[in-house]
Amino acid sequence: MKREGSFSEGPQRVDPAEVRGVSRVCLGVGTFLLGVSALGSFWDPKQFVFSWHFAFSFYYTLCLGAFFWLLVHHATRSSWGTLLRRQLENVVALFPWVAVLFVPVFLDVWMGHNLYEWSDPAQVAKSFLWKARLAYLNPGFFSLRALGYLLFFVLASRYLCHQSLEQDRTGDPRVTLRLSSISCLLAPFFAGVTTFSAFDWWMSLEERWASTMWGVYLLALSLPAAMALWIGMILGLRARGYLGWVTQEHFHAMGKLLFAFIIFWAYIAFAQYFLVWYGNLPEETGFFIRRNHGSWQAVSVLLVYGNFGLTFVWLLTQGAKKDPRRLGIAAIWVVAMHVVEIYWIVMPVLHPEGPRVHWMDVTLWAGMGAVLVGFLLRTIAANPLYPLRDPLVEESVHLRN
Repeated sequence: MKREGSFSEGPQRVDPAEVRGVSRVCLGVGTFLLGVSALGSFWDPKQFVFSWHFAFSFYYTLCLGAFFWLLVHHATRSSWGTLLRRQLENVVALFPWVAVLFVPVFLDVWMGHNLYEWSDPAQVAKSFLWKARLAYLNPGFFSLRALGYLLFFVLASRYLCHQSLEQDRTGDPRVTLRLSSISCLLAPFFAGVTTFSAFDWWMSLEERWASTMWGVYLLALSLPAAMALWIGMILGLRARGYLGWVTQEHFHAMGKLLFAFIIFWAYIAFAQYFLVWYGNLPEETGFFIRRNHGSWQAVSVLLVYGNFGLTFVWLLTQGAKKDPRRLGIAAIWVVAMHVVEIYWIVMPVLHPEGPRVHWMDVTLWAGMGAVLVGFLLRTIAANPLYPLRDPLVEESVHLRN
């Protein structure tokens, strides 16, 4: 291992003045949209909390996927993405703000009882299944677990980002080894947190829904979306004149991963559906029956042929994976399909007859996004664009697939 990366071509930072104004606008617009939506909660609190959960779920899963890619990068001591890694760190640095966005869900569990039936004593009294799960699904234990999940991501992401930035200052190659060891230790905790947060926050939305594959399914839908976001960030920075050293080889590597994990998502989604269909158990089939009837069936078909089929064909050739324009189109499409999939998971509980896009779905999704983009831009401007003194940076510059 080289003692220190010597690559220093091109601008190392985004000019803070370039993003300051945009960041303020994003924060202002986002705060306004969230405020307007909060007023709407007085008229329709149930719609508000479901719309909030939908929006929160979208951004949480993007950060979750980014955290996975960062862990894998460190654990495997991968060199191909070293130049690009800082943008993953910028995304996972949003976890403290994502944790704050969970507060309305906490409040609803304790006071509103609109999102989760099991949080309402009157509903629990009517249901044998909710009574049987009361030791696990109760407001106190749920809140304690949720705090643990969020605290894990906040502290772990903060540590990984801090160590990476510390290496920029010191150039100590031991930081790379330390991050690799820590990431290996964090991996099983990440798996547990991902699985149980999936059970708690999404599977418990429905009384008759149980799947042992739900945790890996949530991870599988997060990974291509996070990779698409990563690709989009790199392309956006290159369009502004930064990261000029990123070559077709880097895009090819990212394109291959996007292609592979769209296939992985399709495999996990089909496997879960097939096992539920074959088992034909009442506590499992309700989830898919609800989403395969009425106009929800069209959304299910869109996910199969849109998220998997179209993306698979689009990225099938090597040229598509290397071409920034085509890869960018694929990234936008995958993120758009991620919005649809999160909506498909959350909203049939509220609107079983079919999709009904409410104005709060839009304002909360856009408001959270604007606020998080505002903080993301500030983070990008505050730190170097790539790990300046990582010993693997030279190898990343000269990547050959």
